[in-house]
Amino acid sequence: MRGEKIGIGVIGCGAVACGFHLPAVQRNPRVVLRAVADVDEAALSRAVEEFGVERVTRDYREWIQDAEIEAVIIATPPEVTPQIAITCLQAGKHVLCEKPIAISREMGRRVLEAAEASGRKFQVGFIFRFNSGIRTLKRWITEGAIGSPMVIRLGAFNEPWMVTDPERNRRVLEVLRTGTPLVIGGAHWADLILDFVPAPPIRVGGVSARTRCALPEDNHWIGVIEFADGSIGKLEMGWLHPIAKIEERHGPYPQVKYPEVEIFGPLGIAWHDLRTGQSQLVRSEGVTRISSPPYELNFDAQLEAFVAAIREDRPPMPDARAGYRS
Repeated sequence: MRGEKIGIGVIGCGAVACGFHLPAVQRNPRVVLRAVADVDEAALSRAVEEFGVERVTRDYREWIQDAEIEAVIIATPPEVTPQIAITCLQAGKHVLCEKPIAISREMGRRVLEAAEASGRKFQVGFIFRFNSGIRTLKRWITEGAIGSPMVIRLGAFNEPWMVTDPERNRRVLEVLRTGTPLVIGGAHWADLILDFVPAPPIRVGGVSARTRCALPEDNHWIGVIEFADGSIGKLEMGWLHPIAKIEERHGPYPQVKYPEVEIFGPLGIAWHDLRTGQSQLVRSEGVTRISSPPYELNFDAQLEAFVAAIREDRPPMPDARAGYRS
């Protein structure tokens, strides 16, 4: 019912869920946390201690059929996300799913098909769609202030090699064994490039390197997307690079180099500095500068958009198709 709170279940109680999703659920007056699930007992204990949730299980399937749980937030490792998402959709739940929705094209297609067949809302957690500075860049593109074709440069260099936290390094190495930084973290940037450029993509390519011989897989990736209008998008992701000890606990995530977002066009050049929150547009007529919150990760706005899609029967955005394309 429109006036009732939406019962939420959260699957996966790791750093993203406990650091961002669960606090956003607590702050939103239109939802109520009903249950959490995680295979890790320590993660479950942390969720109980910090958020006071009463229904706690290692297997989400113990409560997925509960009628009081109308929607779920999935924040699991990407290799297990697809089947969890499909199961939740088949149980009639609305889904807010962390990116990437899959680490293979085939599993991504299966999630997309399940979402479109379910009649439920499926929103993908591309959090930068809700960043004020990124929205400023999108507005400048839409208004024609930059022109076309564009060259878009996006990159992030997080998940550093942290000498003070070997356990964290071990967890990142485990993730690297199942997927590449370009798929797992670069999904954010691929989504933004596809959202920025109105023309369809026509070619995709990439290269990679391993900067530490002991790593199980390449840790630095560069991808290039070519578009029908002549635009080019470059997305770059680097993990497990060295970082100064003093920077290891700076900001929401430790960063070797903070994400770069730059757009070059025939009429203007624009960029956004995620660390400072500053956006700038340079044109022959002058320079426009706009300030927004530093390194804004607006999980509150993302959750509110999900709630609005459910209660007002709006199309969710970004949706399953955006998740599949990225």
